[in-house]
Order: sequence, then structure tokens, then C-alpha cells
Amino acid sequence: MDPLTHHALQLLARGYNLYAGQRLHSGLADPPEQLRHRAERLTRVSGGEGMDAAARASLRTAAGLQRIAATDTQLAAVLASARADHTLGRQGTRRVLDDAHADPIPAADTPLGRQEALRRMAVRLRRQRQYVRRSQHNSHLLTRRIRAIRYEKSFTPGHVRQRIAAALDRRGISDPAARRNWLRGYETLIARESGGRPDAVGPGSARGIAQTIPATFAHYHQPGTSTNIYDPVANICASMNYVIHRYGVSLSGDNLAALVQQADPHRPPKGY
Repeated sequence: MDPLTHHALQLLARGYNLYAGQRLHSGLADPPEQLRHRAERLTRVSGGEGMDAAARASLRTAAGLQRIAATDTQLAAVLASARADHTLGRQGTRRVLDDAHADPIPAADTPLGRQEALRRMAVRLRRQRQYVRRSQHNSHLLTRRIRAIRYEKSFTPGHVRQRIAAALDRRGISDPAARRNWLRGYETLIARESGGRPDAVGPGSARGIAQTIPATFAHYHQPGTSTNIYDPVANICASMNYVIHRYGVSLSGDNLAALVQQADPHRPPKGY
């Protein structure tokens, strides 16, 4: 094989390998349809006249679930488009690469034969570049769509930041860059886990502002903080201690978003 053909095959393989990797998962714990079903059940149970405070709270929860389901539907549509584009690009670049490998060597090593082989290879390189450029263009469009998605926040960000900052004080994390990493990550995590409500109770007995379970809270309790799991600062401290030991998050927090998807605002929610 001549060096020029070998180099062209390497370029085609590089284009195909851009689409390597695992299939993109939505990261949504519950499908939007399931959230809507739960909201409808809450509405039916809580409906009627003379509603008490609990029933009114259930209706508010149902409305919140409907809004979350609508936002999740937008996110699922974007991710479906990303998966479709990835599949199209991977299959297309694979076909081009296979076609190049299957191209027969000219029977006679003549200038005309070499010219024809080079012409076919140039066509394949252009086709491979078209796949890659189309994916780049689509990825920019998908990025804009993802950034336009907004989940509702049922809390005052300033209050949550103050509680995270207090937890960082308790943990002895004073470096400004580290505090920014933890603040940014935990604002996202808390918005997704509890909506900023210190009294939140989730599935599997998860409780509090960062949704720790009692056993985790007890095991990773920060000395000097409240032993009440619903205390926001104590709950956040225990959660921080947990992700440090469970996921290997550094005290600087520079790898928090990478290791804990729930704390990454640029990726879909995923329980931690």
C-alpha cells in the first residue's frame, strides 16, 4: 500500500472514531409520562371542596410535577435528536471506511490507474468530512436547545448559597476557587434533589435539602453541626462528606461536576 493511501485510510478511520463511545442515556430517573401519571393521581385524590392544607399542598406538588414533566419532555427530545445524529454519523462514516478498505488495487500500476484510485479516495474523504461537519453543526444547535431548557426553582438561590457557604465553613474549605466549585455544583444538586426545601422527604427515606438517607447522614455527620437531618447546613455537610468518600471528589471541588452528574448543570439529572 502506498503511503498516500495509507494516510487517507488513517484519516477516514479517525473520522469514524469520532463517533466512538457508549450510547447516550437520558439520565432521567422517571419518564415524563410517569410524572404526569403521578400528578393526575395526586389531583384526583386531592380534588373536591373543603380541601385541607395537605390537599392543597398535594395539588401544588401535582402542578410542579406537571411542569417538571414538560421540561423533561423537552430534554428527552433534544437527547433523542443527539442520539439520532450520532447513529447517522457513526453508520455513515463506517460505510465510507469499509468502502475504502474494499476498494480493489488497480490491476496495472499505471499513472491512469493511480489517478483513478486517488480520485475515488478524494471523494470518500470529502464524504467523511461532510458527516463530521454536519455533526458539528448539529451539536451547536443541540447545545443551544439544552441551554434554553430551564427547570423551575422553588427556592431563593441566595438562601441556598448561604447554607452551602455555611457548610463549607464547617468543612474548613476557605479557598475561593474551591468554594466556587462547591457552590456551583451544590446549587445544581440541591435544586434537583429537593428544590431547596430543608423539609423535603423523597423516595427511599431520603430527607432534607440534599436528600441524604438517615444512615448516610449518621455515618458522614460533620462534627459540630446539628444531629437533625432536616438542618440544612448539617445535611449539606453530610452530603459533601459522602461524595468525597464515595466518589472521590477532591476538597477543591474541581472534579465535583465530573464525578457527580447530579451536580453538573450541563448534564441531565441523575441521582447520586
